[in-house]
Amino acid sequence: MVNNATDIDIILSHRSDNGGDLWATPDKNLCKGAPFSTLESVLYLLELGVSPADPLM
Repeated sequence: MVNNATDIDIILSHRSDNGGDLWATPDKNLCKGAPFSTLESVLYLLELGVSPADPLM
């Protein structure tokens, strides 16, 4: 069984791994850092049930 809350927490814990906020690099590149680039992380969060209206999104 998958625990969406735990998966969401794991993704959120990586939001500054690329040097910037929200999975971006310091120069605001959104596509670097797989599997936790900005674009991939947003898709993962949507798949896990985070609302597109959530301020994080």
